[in-house]
Amino acid sequence: MIVKLFTTTLTLICLNILTSGWFLQSRVLAQETRKLEDVEIDRLIDETQASDSNQGITLVWWIPQEFWGVALHQDPSLPDANRNEILNTLSPYFMLAVIQGELSSFGGARFYDEATVKQNLTVFFEDERGRTQTLTALEQIPSDIELLQRTIRPMLSQMMGNMGQNFHFFTYENVDSDGKQQISSYENGIIQIQLAGIGKVSDSQFQIELPLDSLFVPRLCPNGKEAHVSWKFCPWDGTRLSE
Repeated sequence: MIVKLFTTTLTLICLNILTSGWFLQSRVLAQETRKLEDVEIDRLIDETQASDSNQGITLVWWIPQEFWGVALHQDPSLPDANRNEILNTLSPYFMLAVIQGELSSFGGARFYDEATVKQNLTVFFEDERGRTQTLTALEQIPSDIELLQRTIRPMLSQMMGNMGQNFHFFTYENVDSDGKQQISSYENGIIQIQLAGIGKVSDSQFQIELPLDSLFVPRLCPNGKEAHVSWKFCPWDGTRLSE
């Protein structure tokens, strides 16, 4: 319920902000990818978000550039020119939204501040070759991204109360020194997110597996069931899937 409330709220907020001029468009990498207007935003969110309610409230959401594009395409009246306006500003980055807090015996919540969550947070990325690197959130973020986050925070607070006030956004650079994207929603990899326990809250570990299935046109197995984009063979009868 918490997860659904957050995603519904933030999607509405993003649509409101983006239709005022914000936009980030995904790059098309393969012919099997869906057009952004055909992607189901709920499926995309399900693949990029995870939560843990063991002795507390913990939620993480990896926000790739495709989310902004999919959200914006829900308003087909927006001119293409507006969609491309801030592509170069946002495309080198991704965000991670995190909330962590503990529950009292009476059901109330005490959420941790941004500095505490940041101290507890560790993020790794494992590429398709098994190479792992630790990702570090930017200490100084671009002014346009800071403005976007400052706009989101009071809206979340107004719509979700204390919980909305305690969603923390961390920004990561997603390009190397040559300008190549390091983590792509369309390519194999695993994002590992760890949050150290504190107080009554236990340690939490989450994995977001890439590529994101919701961004691809599904292939069908002989029995008519959809095959996940990462599968090489149909699990029901072993049929090899087209690449």
